[in-house]
Amino acid sequence: MSEVYEHLEPRQRPSFHDLRAQSVYNITQKYGKAYAQALAGHVTVK
Repeated sequence: MSEVYEHLEPRQRPSFHDLRAQSVYNITQKYGKAYAQALAGHVTVK
């Protein structure tokens, strides 16, 4: 992992899932749910 979160204690650092979820949320806001879900590897849009 990058040194971006080095100043935080290990339990305070965001997990891979946290970062992925935030990324999907940001993409959803900008490009729409269908695109974000496809980019995340989901076959169907929920």
